[in-house]
Amino acid sequence: KKQWYQRRVAITAGIETLNKTDIRDQLWEFYDRYYSANLMTIVIVGNETLDTLQDWAEKIFTAIPNKDSQKPVFNTLPFPPNDTRYINRLVYFKPKINTNFLKIIFPVNIEGYPDMSYVTSMLGYEGDTSLYKLLSDKGLITALGTGVYISTSNFNIIALDFTLTLKGLEKDNIELIVTNMFEYIRCFDENGINEGLWQENKQIDELRFRYKEKESPADYASMISATMSYREDPRDYLDPPSRRTYDEDLEKQIMSALKPHNMNMYIGSSEFSSEKAATDYGPQLDKKEKSTDCDSALIPLL
Repeated sequence: KKQWYQRRVAITAGIETLNKTDIRDQLWEFYDRYYSANLMTIVIVGNETLDTLQDWAEKIFTAIPNKDSQKPVFNTLPFPPNDTRYINRLVYFKPKINTNFLKIIFPVNIEGYPDMSYVTSMLGYEGDTSLYKLLSDKGLITALGTGVYISTSNFNIIALDFTLTLKGLEKDNIELIVTNMFEYIRCFDENGINEGLWQENKQIDELRFRYKEKESPADYASMISATMSYREDPRDYLDPPSRRTYDEDLEKQIMSALKPHNMNMYIGSSEFSSEKAATDYGPQLDKKEKSTDCDSALIPLL
């Protein structure tokens, strides 16, 4: 648990979380340990010439000390396989906004930042034979989003986000959604990885990449700077689809992670009852609808 919290920390806070007597000392300790040039990346976006941008960078940033600080390395997995303290969990939340949602995550313990666009696009497909079409026609969901929720050097998380209707929020229908999801996954699993679909998905992503609309310069610089921290080849900074290569074994390895024993479910609804008022920071866990094991609520299909 401690290792997991070391990996990710909240980026917002309130008086309750900041009310610590030694918080200033902790802040300076963090600064002294990690504020070092060798752990930083810099991206400058502007209309000026490259010489001018370089001159700005040198004048502004050369004063940052290089302490040769070591980047933190976490060898333990945040969701160890078969460890029901962290995986195979069902959690109910009462969010502060008026919404009903179901998030399902699958940890994928593969090193090296693998491309998972084929699997996530398959899960998020919205055609006539899609999971989205099936569930929306039943009146259970209004939207389905899929993607890589977290990506690190030694593990990744694939997430499916279902926007639920009030009908879809019912317990029996939650189970129906999950059942249909695994039936959908099994169809693809039994038919094997389709290289033609993989290549088609790559071509579509290449078109999106080539004709991508302009974005905020700040967002663009932030994205490139983050990518530079873990990709060594400059050709990979923009993650161009043209750099992807088909790897059937890798796709099978990713698909093998989409199993009932390897998932967490998070159900959030403003309809849930609560015995205490919402705090100013984050969602609250409903006391009545507490955490439980997924296996006790769902029928394993795979």
